[in-house]
Amino acid sequence: MTGGPSIARHSTQEKSNIELTTSLKTNLLGAQDDVRALQHKKCDGVSNGKEINGSKGVNGSTNGVLSKSKPKKLRLDSWTKRDSTSDTWFIPDLSLAAQPLEEEPESYNITVKLFFLPSLTSKSRATATTDALALVQQELKVSSVDLLILSFPAISFDDDDEEPVVDCYGLRVVNGAASSAAIPESMERIIAAWRILESLVDQGLVKSIGVAEFGLLRLQELMSQARIKPVVNQINLRDCCSVPKGLIKYTKSVGVTLLTHNDCTDILPAGTMRELLGPSEGGAGVLAARNADGSEEGEGLRGEITPQWVVKYTAVVENRGVVENKGYFASADLHEP
Repeated sequence: MTGGPSIARHSTQEKSNIELTTSLKTNLLGAQDDVRALQHKKCDGVSNGKEINGSKGVNGSTNGVLSKSKPKKLRLDSWTKRDSTSDTWFIPDLSLAAQPLEEEPESYNITVKLFFLPSLTSKSRATATTDALALVQQELKVSSVDLLILSFPAISFDDDDEEPVVDCYGLRVVNGAASSAAIPESMERIIAAWRILESLVDQGLVKSIGVAEFGLLRLQELMSQARIKPVVNQINLRDCCSVPKGLIKYTKSVGVTLLTHNDCTDILPAGTMRELLGPSEGGAGVLAARNADGSEEGEGLRGEITPQWVVKYTAVVENRGVVENKGYFASADLHEP
């Protein structure tokens, strides 16, 4: 059985994917601390420093000073929220740490980058895209964003643009040998995903759209089939010394802006998500403990967790060039036993 996606968010100023994992961890643990503080404040307000059942304060605290002992484990429903209609867990509850923009939406340039992860199926991409955008809109309290950049799995800027060679087992052939590396997106799947973005522009939810890691051939093919053309091609030069002259010349000729970034290609591995949500030290305690043999025990949700997508958003105050708000949402499927 497959559960709905688990979603976590946090704002940060660091670099991904360290930026992503650090921010998610900070937000998960920070939300729990906020709930504990609120519970303590309520109890302290009721007791007013007087004894409750023979002891001062709550959980070993006195006169409003919290105990330094290990925090008490919270009930999952006290800091998360489950939407029974979609069977989605919001971890943490989005209302606990919302950070809307301080000025009017028109004062900002808002860029959103959506990472499709390898486990996300083609048929789920439309829903994933609208869900990711809706979360950003809800967080920032805006009705539209200026730019949405789409990042596809297994496409990196240093890859060539040719269709990959695949052996009889479906493995990519690299230098004559089979490799377990993910196979880059076919143009058919890329165009299908691009139609989703075009529909968002038609609806007025996104003003401009772009792609990431496209070499010359992929970009030319997209431009030839796109009804609404990309305005940006975001590339990572970490493994490449310079931008090919042919790509520079072509993008100038068609009005596509080349931007650089340092986001990781494998931005959220499955093991990282389990570590963030698991019961080990530093984990959120959402998932049950897993033994070496794969069995699970103790409190928490059980099953395999598979990351589906990550969305990154940045809000820049246009007249000052200042990043006011920056953060992430991440989604995963929980396949219950």
